[in-house]
Amino acid sequence: MLTFSAHPDRPTMQLLVRHDGPDREIDYSAGAEPAPELATTERWTAIRIKDDWTAVFSL
Repeated sequence: MLTFSAHPDRPTMQLLVRHDGPDREIDYSAGAEPAPELATTERWTAIRIKDDWTAVFSL
């Protein structure tokens, strides 16, 4: 889906949200193991619920 949403002729944003914050929700990353490395090689923005969510949503 993130690859499909990229368009070289117009601005887009590909955002990978890693669901790794069991205090906030269920940690469901099974099957998505290659995603973080792919985000790096494809230059997607990646955030982690465990580390970054409070920067977006204050408690």
